[in-house]
Amino acid sequence: MGLNLCAIDSTWERSMLMARLVEFATPGGPTVIIVSTVADMVRQVTDMAISDKIDSLMIVGHGAPAYQGVGAGRSYDLTGDKSLQVDSLQTSLTLLGTAANLLPRLRGQFSLNGFVRLCGCRVAGTGSDSEFLPGVDGRILLRAVSASLAGIPVEAYDFYQSAALVPTGLVGDLIRCQDNTCWTARPWYYPG
Repeated sequence: MGLNLCAIDSTWERSMLMARLVEFATPGGPTVIIVSTVADMVRQVTDMAISDKIDSLMIVGHGAPAYQGVGAGRSYDLTGDKSLQVDSLQTSLTLLGTAANLLPRLRGQFSLNGFVRLCGCRVAGTGSDSEFLPGVDGRILLRAVSASLAGIPVEAYDFYQSAALVPTGLVGDLIRCQDNTCWTARPWYYPG
């Protein structure tokens, strides 16, 4: 059995609460690491993966369509040093900032069935109402992260999430992308 890791944004206002909830809710579940930048996350994950392959890596922070915070808190990081995102023109699957050079260092660290889950709000959604990147399709980020990791599957939800309370009537999908292909991995509905 490989590593299950949960990287939580250190500047997220509820990062320590979320860390305790993850640890409490899933005994024997993911090992929580608190991260402040993409570089910090890659360093900690690499250090932990010395003796074991990674089965799952969850990245928890604020999100938006095609944007996953990794140390940016509630602010949008425009550099790519504290977030995972593609260039604003979405002309390629190249990640912005340090993530482009650092994330590929995790190649070869994943098990045969390993995957990444981006756990920010609407990361896989469309940005028709996004204040960050209007009109963006979040699946481009999933495809870019997968390409950076040599084809490891990457998944995210296309709806809003809450760390403590699940609002009623939520409908959405868990989207999974591998290389250039995306599909609905699991429809999701919480009736309340």
